Amino acid sequence: MRLIHPTLRIAALLAILTLMPGLLSSSGQISPTPTTPEAAVAPQATPESDRFPALRERADSLKLQYEKSDGVNMAEVDKLLRGDRCQIARVSGLLDRTRQAFKDWYEAEHIYWKSWSEKEEERVAVSRKSLALMESEQQRTRELVESTRKDRDELLQRKSQLEATAKTADIIRALDDLLVDVRESEARLSQAEKRYTEITASVESGRASLTARLVEIRQSLRRVEAYGLEAASYYEEKRKEAQEVCDTSRPRTGSVPPAKPGRAKPR
Repeated sequence: MRLIHPTLRIAALLAILTLMPGLLSSSGQISPTPTTPEAAVAPQATPESDRFPALRERADSLKLQYEKSDGVNMAEVDKLLRGDRCQIARVSGLLDRTRQAFKDWYEAEHIYWKSWSEKEEERVAVSRKSLALMESEQQRTRELVESTRKDRDELLQRKSQLEATAKTADIIRALDDLLVDVRESEARLSQAEKRYTEITASVESGRASLTARLVEIRQSLRRVEAYGLEAASYYEEKRKEAQEVCDTSRPRTGSVPPAKPGRAKPR
């Protein structure tokens, strides 16, 4: 099996992460994607646009420490594995220290993305409640518009009946005044219905965008977790190589045993 060093896997993993669309800040404005482990050297996000700058800074710092530990320790491991002597104790010590540095970075990185995920889940819940309220108000507005239209039709019908029977002009004028008021109410309600429709569409669009961003964050979290498993297997493969060298070691045989006690030849 061909082993691929974790730092190369980091580069591949983070190249994918950095291609993700930018995350929105808490204010709803587009902001750069929060820094991933690879972006620690040249961060793309700023404390002003990142909700968790302290967590990001800690993860970046631990990443640098891990990379330093990995570079030094794994170079020594490779050097030891090129020999024929059993070096399992030294190799295991180097691997354990490297894995601990990796574990510290991994946990910090995981917490960072987990925190983003939880906050975005909260925003999705708020958006869902807001949309439900908007839809309820929109339905109520539609009912009022329909009710007002029915009143208008009824008044028009009664006015037509009065005109056909030649009733007094005062009643007809009163109906006309009432019809004006009804039409004004109808116009206002129609405008309100239109506004609710526009707002609802906007809320639905925003929720869809928020959901997509939440999926992106979850995917980032899954990539970090997958990388953690792959890196762990890499280090254990190195430990296995060292153990295999030890397994091939054998005591030398064929040497002449010492003389029996009392039979050693005097010099």
